Amino acid sequence: MAFSLDSIKSGGVPKPPRILFLGVEGIGKSTFAAACTPEGEPTEDTARVLFIPANKEQGVDGIQVNQTPPVSSFEGLMDILYALYESAAKGELQFDTLCLDSTTSYEPLVIEEAIARDPKASSVDNLNGGYGNQELAINAVWGDLCEALDALREHGVSCILTGHVRVRKAKDPMVAEDYDTYEQDIRVSGANYLQRWADGVLFANYETHVDTDNKRGIGKGKRVLYTQKRPGHPGKVRHIFGKVPYKMDLDWAVWSDAISK
Repeated sequence: MAFSLDSIKSGGVPKPPRILFLGVEGIGKSTFAAACTPEGEPTEDTARVLFIPANKEQGVDGIQVNQTPPVSSFEGLMDILYALYESAAKGELQFDTLCLDSTTSYEPLVIEEAIARDPKASSVDNLNGGYGNQELAINAVWGDLCEALDALREHGVSCILTGHVRVRKAKDPMVAEDYDTYEQDIRVSGANYLQRWADGVLFANYETHVDTDNKRGIGKGKRVLYTQKRPGHPGKVRHIFGKVPYKMDLDWAVWSDAISK
């Protein structure tokens, strides 16, 4: 079939954002993702959020938010997303944001699914023939999840994937010495896959200053949100969010105001 120049379109149509929200333990990732105040009180946006927690995730305990039963298998997660997709396709879905809590807890389910798909694999060690090929099989399952979320996105549903972090030693060819940095607490290949897919990668931590005299970190417990990558932490914001500041208070109202400008 010949290509028609009439099919060329100018501009783009904004779509609901895909957010990967990372942070240190106890910072309030679930509270923020639930569109609650820092004190955990629901806002007018909270009623439109649906949490899909992985088994053993307790981040939404005590938060007044809609949530499914804890998910214990990748197949169970996909069943939930398919049911939500059918509802969204009919224009009946009452939620406009899904929160998967958390990628750290979902990773074992993703790996289990990858092993189940490979008749020759008995463990992650010999998955897809081993020798580093495991990552391709595991990322294929992450890819299926992302495709399901993208299908919901076509019907106006955004998503937030929370994730825990760990500290590792970074080797940067641009600098002479290694340094510590925060990274998503899943397999590096999976983390890279999700961060490329997401429209925004947000990182939450307690604000810390360095006491150079005593060589120690000090802080008052202020919780802050970082939106751009730095040597010490991940971050990323695509143009759909507009011009957001690099650093702001970890507060849903502050974030909402920043992306609405």
